[in-house]
Amino acid sequence: MVSFANILYCATKPVEIYLTIINWPSGENFELMALKKILKATMLAAPDQSVAINNDDSGGALSLPEQAPDAVASEVRHELEDKTIEVKKTK
Repeated sequence: MVSFANILYCATKPVEIYLTIINWPSGENFELMALKKILKATMLAAPDQSVAINNDDSGGALSLPEQAPDAVASEVRHELEDKTIEVKKTK
């Protein structure tokens, strides 16, 4: 699992959330437990490259490509089913 320590910046719009990811988690699922239903994820630097989404009861997860689209930080736009974001306390 990748922690939020890898996210540099987060901005939201109604039913969209933008995350800037540093320390690209190549080959790993990027878990976003606070996002219950991700409809679509788009890498802004590579919008034609697909991002697989897996939604379950614990939240959403993305299967990111091995290589980051940007060497420093890559921004991913997430389209959500609704604007509710559930914040969970973890150990």
